[in-house]
Amino acid sequence: MSRLRLLQRLSSNSSRWRQVTLTLSKPGCLAETESIKLVDASGMPVKSIFMTAPRDSLKAAFHKVTGIFLPAGYPETVHPHYLPFTFWNFLQSCSGSMSGVLTTQCLLYGLGLSSSSSTSVAIGGTIALAATLNWVLKDGLGQVGGVLFVALIGSRFDREAKRYRFLATAMFKLAGLLEMLVPLMPKYFVLVASLANVAKNVGWMATSATRAQIHRYLAGSHYDNLGDITGKTASQNTFASVLGTALGVLFSTIFVMRKKEEEILEPLEVVKRCFRIAVPLAAVGLFSSYQSCRYAVSPKLSLLRLQLILRPLFNKKTTRGIISRLENQIPTPEALCLSEPFLLRPRSAVLFEPLISKYTDRISATVKDFATLPYVLVADSKTRQTAIWFRADENISTVDMFEGILASHILNSNGEIGEAIATAKEITSPLIAALSRKGWDVSSLSLPHRRPITFINDKSLVRN
Repeated sequence: MSRLRLLQRLSSNSSRWRQVTLTLSKPGCLAETESIKLVDASGMPVKSIFMTAPRDSLKAAFHKVTGIFLPAGYPETVHPHYLPFTFWNFLQSCSGSMSGVLTTQCLLYGLGLSSSSSTSVAIGGTIALAATLNWVLKDGLGQVGGVLFVALIGSRFDREAKRYRFLATAMFKLAGLLEMLVPLMPKYFVLVASLANVAKNVGWMATSATRAQIHRYLAGSHYDNLGDITGKTASQNTFASVLGTALGVLFSTIFVMRKKEEEILEPLEVVKRCFRIAVPLAAVGLFSSYQSCRYAVSPKLSLLRLQLILRPLFNKKTTRGIISRLENQIPTPEALCLSEPFLLRPRSAVLFEPLISKYTDRISATVKDFATLPYVLVADSKTRQTAIWFRADENISTVDMFEGILASHILNSNGEIGEAIATAKEITSPLIAALSRKGWDVSSLSLPHRRPITFINDKSLVRN
């Protein structure tokens, strides 16, 4: 007879182990379980959760609850920004669900389903049928609007995830405002409700499209847990929705539907009461959305992020010693994401100008200076912008794009084209290396959709 002891960890992040003792009477026979007991990592026996002190039981229960809403192995398996992002996102979802109760109540008033008069009771079937048709119609029109919005925006969800995520929240608030106005204009229920539903579907589409991009970088860099994070986000949003709905019903009962005996609430009074609650909730939702977007980190380099990185490096007239300053002055993606603007597009110093005719004379006079370069630059002193074109007969690489944009930025800052190109050639490689060491993705550049790169050839510069 022989004995075999095995240790099995209870979970991936638990300090408790299960010690199983097996007995084997004869070779080749199945082992019988002799005993199972809980031990710690050193093999010392520990008590079960039902025999532990109240503090330990509370701690164990807390871990059970957090395991429902947080990814396995938290916090080691997620980005440091995951918790603040999740907190603000939860607050935004909860306030949105509270507002949803109020807007639904206003829609029902607009349909006439809240009337208690005898006439309404007599023709209740007709009202219910009309309400159902109107509801289905406004939902259908709203979904069509959402599909058209996604077709129009396309890949900009990946490039400007923060901007469109906040825009989604703003569209939800706009939809809520329109729905609350329905009781004041019941004849135009389909029109107003459809516009509200278009805004709501646009918001839902934008939220769904940007969620994957944000979750991608909130996942741990060494863990393949994107599915776990997405699933736990769904659990968080579900709980926020349930909690927000319950609070919304409570607020509606206390502050909206409260009335004296035999008092009939007029639609205008209902709208007023709903607005008193909805406006603060909208402010909380927008602020929470803004805060969550700030923590949405991304190592992808866009033109805006690259210019935010380059601006402190070239705020002086001289570029001497710039290579030695790269390591200290280039921020990490985590540091930059908290300060980068995303509500409004800042004015760009680099212009991917599609209108060649506007600069034909100036380009033709200087094109010989760019004979060995894959790009052509023209500085516009009036707008303090630098226009850039890339040659169509060249195989433009990411390094060439970095060099061209860098030269454009230096030219816009210093105003001397020869020095700008020489400096760009000198520091492009060290800059890319420093960006990579700081955690930036230098494999590609995400450029603005509205100002695409324009490729030209020398023939297009010759005047007719």
